[in-house]
Amino acid sequence: MITFTKEMLKNDDINCLALCIYSEARGEPTEGQYWVGHVVLNRVKDKSFPNTIYGVVFQKFQFSWTINKNSFIVKEMNSWNNCVNIAKELINGKPDETNNALYFLTTNLTTSWSKKLKVRKIIGNHKFLGN
Repeated sequence: MITFTKEMLKNDDINCLALCIYSEARGEPTEGQYWVGHVVLNRVKDKSFPNTIYGVVFQKFQFSWTINKNSFIVKEMNSWNNCVNIAKELINGKPDETNNALYFLTTNLTTSWSKKLKVRKIIGNHKFLGN
C-alpha cells in the first residue's frame, strides 16, 4: 500500500499522472487508461486549463476522486505499477491517438456540457470527448 499527499504530488509528474489514471481507470481496458492519461496531457497543452499535470489533476471539480481530499491511498499494486508505466510512456512522448480529447465521463452519464462535444471514442465504461 502507498499513500500520497497532495504536497508529495506537486512536483512529481509521473506519480501525479499515474494516480489520476489509477483513480479514474484502473479497472478499464489498457487503451482507456492511455486515453485518460492523454486527456490530462491534452489539458496541460490547452490554454483553457492549468499548464501543469498537478494543476490539471487538482483543478477544482474536475476529477471527483480529488474533491476534499489531501491524501490518496493506492491498494492495488499490480494496477498501480501498470499506471506508473503508462504515465512514464505518456510523459516520454507516446503519440496521442485521442485526436486532442479534453474530456471523458462514464458512458451512463450525459451532462449539459457534454452534449456540445463530439464523442471521440468509447472505451470500456468511458466516453472520450472533444470539440
